[in-house]
Amino acid sequence: MLALRFVLRGRRPRAPLVVPGAARGMGTLFSAGPVLQGAHFLSHNVWTLLFDWTICPLLYLWILYRDPQNQCVKRERSAQGQRLTTNEQN
Repeated sequence: MLALRFVLRGRRPRAPLVVPGAARGMGTLFSAGPVLQGAHFLSHNVWTLLFDWTICPLLYLWILYRDPQNQCVKRERSAQGQRLTTNEQN
């Protein structure tokens, strides 16, 4: 559910504002049962939230985020004439 914030970031402007609250609400709802039964400590659920919240942005930066400066195409002159290359090939 936390990853949905990053998936919807570029498509729906208001979704990143709503999704973290919904994720926290669902997490609270689903973790209350095991905490009340004594199967988990509250700190276990908080640490899980922190780990998930750390992993989601890192995966977003690694997989989905594209730097606009690296996406531009520039012309490079060569001995054979003009050809188009990207910044990654330089």
